[in-house]
Amino acid sequence: MKLAAELDAGWLNFGINGADKALESMQQAWLDAGRAPNELKSNLFFLGAVLTGDEAEDEAKLMAQGGPLTAVMFHNLADEVGAMGGRNLPMGPLSNLLGDYLSAHDQYAPEDAKYLTNHRGHLMFVRPEETHISPELVRSTTLSGTESELITSLS
Repeated sequence: MKLAAELDAGWLNFGINGADKALESMQQAWLDAGRAPNELKSNLFFLGAVLTGDEAEDEAKLMAQGGPLTAVMFHNLADEVGAMGGRNLPMGPLSNLLGDYLSAHDQYAPEDAKYLTNHRGHLMFVRPEETHISPELVRSTTLSGTESELITSLS
């Protein structure tokens, strides 16, 4: 952030979790670099789906439009947790899903191509073997909801 501020660069963040704190940190870095925080150009990127209330249609939309971001969450966790062999996450629904994903990840071959296989379809589609990604999980990890829910959450 410091270098970005010194270079008079803008700020990009992908995902909504923690975005407010990340923006505050970037604004402080800009201030520390002698720049006016209100001149900071910033963008927040996210994926999600505008839901209709029709269950079948909404599930398809969630998987196609928001699912790729949920998949990336697992791709990144596999790189950071799996690659380091540290699978002792606190027990809970996410650790169970990650454990399932890492079991599939362990089977990727050849060994020196696991990273490429892990990121195949990155931000484009949910791979067929990513069966741990459900419409419910996508809805809870993306900016998805009905039009009125989205307006409320962004207001």
